[in-house]
Amino acid sequence: MPSNEIIFQHPELSKNEVFFINANTEGFLMMEFRTKRRGVQAYDGCGNKLLSADWFPVFLQLSELKKLNLSLSDIRRQANSL
Repeated sequence: MPSNEIIFQHPELSKNEVFFINANTEGFLMMEFRTKRRGVQAYDGCGNKLLSADWFPVFLQLSELKKLNLSLSDIRRQANSL
């Protein structure tokens, strides 16, 4: 991994969860994940707060991803195709 690459871990992330995406209410309600959790503050990939009140982070339990045999790349690709 390049030394100048920024890795941001969302501060609202709980144990055994992964950050999925930032979403709005309509997008969140369309998600069919059983363990989805709505966070409070959305951030960009560098850790800067997003100023839009319409967006919030969405987290998923790792156990659900493993049970469905999905990777984060798989589900993010599916979410972006909606």
